[in-house]
Amino acid sequence: MNKCNIKAEHSFALEKYTNYKIMFRTTLLTLLLITCGLVFSQESIKDQLIGKWKINEYEVQGEFHQPTREDKGDYLFLKNDMSFESKSEGMLDFGTWNFLEKKKAIILTDANKNSLKVIIVKKETNSLILWYDEKDLKEILFHYRK
Repeated sequence: MNKCNIKAEHSFALEKYTNYKIMFRTTLLTLLLITCGLVFSQESIKDQLIGKWKINEYEVQGEFHQPTREDKGDYLFLKNDMSFESKSEGMLDFGTWNFLEKKKAIILTDANKNSLKVIIVKKETNSLILWYDEKDLKEILFHYRK
């Protein structure tokens, strides 16, 4: 082998190594950016619950029902400061709320210190299905929209 061929092979190997190094760094940087983006873009479930949820429909044993005239404007407003406001059949209620992440439940406590456990059946971006752990409401799933 002559010197030119050895030099050319060495140069080619060095160029190939440099390209791999650049590809590796680019891949690593891309993965890092994607991971950081996912971490920062994901809201906690608690944060997703914050907002005004308006009643959309009721579900009783798989049958769906539209709100009646009395409860058409019903809503549950979960606020950032952990207070809530709700309207049910024209009656306003105020208090505080707490989110139990492991149980996927919300505890609503009114001004009289009465508490109500609310189970989150399903949560999507703009829809929320709740089951109220209350004797008269146990058969009903409440479908809300943001």
